[in-house]
Amino acid sequence: MVKGEQGMSTIIIEPVVKHLTVNCSPDLAFQYFTENMGDWWPLETHGLSKDRTGQGAIDCVMEGRVGGRVYEVAHTKEEFDWGVVLVWEPGSHVRWTWHLSHPPEQSTEIDVRFEDAGDGTTKVSLVHDHWENWTEDGAVMRDNYNNGWVTVFDERFASFVAEQV
Repeated sequence: MVKGEQGMSTIIIEPVVKHLTVNCSPDLAFQYFTENMGDWWPLETHGLSKDRTGQGAIDCVMEGRVGGRVYEVAHTKEEFDWGVVLVWEPGSHVRWTWHLSHPPEQSTEIDVRFEDAGDGTTKVSLVHDHWENWTEDGAVMRDNYNNGWVTVFDERFASFVAEQV
């Protein structure tokens, strides 16, 4: 979609949207997603450490508060920032900026919600948006991340939760 005003146009790129259902409470799903991110995130392939140090990261951390950092830890113990927590509502909602290989002022945002789906299950919904902040490569990166979230969210996170319960 293109919005225009007096010759100016802004391209709006559709968000990446993913949903899955896990066999645990919203509180546990939230905990697994945020506090255990380093246990399920594919650190060997999805991060900054490999390009910057030659090896995959050893951990990634989401600090549990608004304004908290989201970052990875390299085998050298260097920390590489991924973003900043914008919303922290334990058991229901977390949102953070995501800039990875872009300057922080060009961040996209990731929004994850945890909703009781009954029978001891939780619907987890992930929306990754604001691709237009990545200017000319936003549409291409959106498509790459759409595929990447299949591995990270649909496979790795879902498998981690299944192993815990």
